[in-house]
Amino acid sequence: MRAAYFRYKEVILQREKDNDGKLYLLKTHDGWGWKMFSHSALIYAHEIAPKLQRNVKLREDTDFRCRTTDGVVTIKSLETVKEELKIIKAEMEFDKDGLVIFNLKEKFSKEQIEQMRRDDEKSWEDANKLVDVPKRIFPMLNKELKATEKILYENVRKFNPSARVLIGDRILQTVSSMMENFMMTMKGRGIEVAECLEFLMEEAYRLESQHVIVCNEKLTDAAQAKKIAFQIQELERRIDEALEKEKKKSGTKKKA
Repeated sequence: MRAAYFRYKEVILQREKDNDGKLYLLKTHDGWGWKMFSHSALIYAHEIAPKLQRNVKLREDTDFRCRTTDGVVTIKSLETVKEELKIIKAEMEFDKDGLVIFNLKEKFSKEQIEQMRRDDEKSWEDANKLVDVPKRIFPMLNKELKATEKILYENVRKFNPSARVLIGDRILQTVSSMMENFMMTMKGRGIEVAECLEFLMEEAYRLESQHVIVCNEKLTDAAQAKKIAFQIQELERRIDEALEKEKKKSGTKKKA
């Protein structure tokens, strides 16, 4: 089922490049539900869902293979979507082997689809600006901390239930605690900066130890495991740089 899913997805993503008025829905290989990718996801999230009064989130594609940068829409019930699309006169033109195609009877230009893409990117940028720490405060550490959280979340979400219990939830708890303490301290609402950085270093070592279990139990593929190990080391390097910077800053204050 997994192999068939990726074969279908590869074909769909090729068709999505010129898709201007259809919705391609692919059944997930784990049987959870259905997914729309690329242009289908953009069109559904920005044009169709609002007409149907549905609140839809465009999520990042975290599949190991055949990824789309435009995002993914996940649907739990195909039957519900079928009924709702009747409201806008959309017709189902294909339904076989876990692939369903709807014809929307409406065409969207390349310019319209590109605007949907820009609108989505701007929404995420605006959201991040509202909650992010000031760029002048440890910008590279901030960047690597976010990158670490991102790659770990993408990896852990693919663990099977027993692996999540074994180590996945602990990994996410560790990196979440790091993000929370860093954000609070950088906004002047947490512990002292030096204390926060020491905490981050200790938790980075904890992530490294937890990743050893992931590697030993082969909970992910070798290439991904190597990528994660490199990211954790890069995070440790940035924390160490920040610690040195803070120590020099403290030493200057004491002399003064």
